[in-house]
Formats: sequence, C-alpha cells, structure tokens
Amino acid sequence: MNTQALITAGETVFKTVSGKTISASLESNIADVGSLVTVGLSLLERNTEFNVSGVVDGLTQILSGVNTTVQAAKTKAVNASASTGGA
Repeated sequence: MNTQALITAGETVFKTVSGKTISASLESNIADVGSLVTVGLSLLERNTEFNVSGVVDGLTQILSGVNTTVQAAKTKAVNASASTGGA
C-alpha cells in the first residue's frame, strides 16, 4: 500500500490549485499524519474483506487526474484555432 504516493498526489493538487508551496513545518506534520494513516489503513486491511491497497491506489490515480485537469484548465493552448476545417 503506497500511502506516500497518495499524500504526494494530494500535495501536488494543493500546489497546482493554490499556486503555493507547502511550508517545511506543514510538510513535517503531513509526514507524521501520513505515518498514522499508514498504520491505520494496514490494520483496516487486515481486518476487512475489501482491498484497501486498491482503494488507496485508486484515490492516488484520481488525485493525479484532478491535478492534470486543473493544470490543463490553467494553461492556455498555444496552437488552438478558432475553427476547424479548411477553405
């Protein structure tokens, strides 16, 4: 289970949306909470009938997709044309 990838994807979305970087002290707090979440999810995975790792991986992919979408929305297309077709 790669909870660090999930945390990193969340941080990336934050940076893309806000345009700000995360401070060192907040980064440290996120790492601490991430460790607790990893332990909690590991316990959950052992005691449930569903694939917790798959859920974490899926959420990571969703956040990566959200980040890509936000980046595209913030970027002006260089070669966009007003019309398609030719004369």
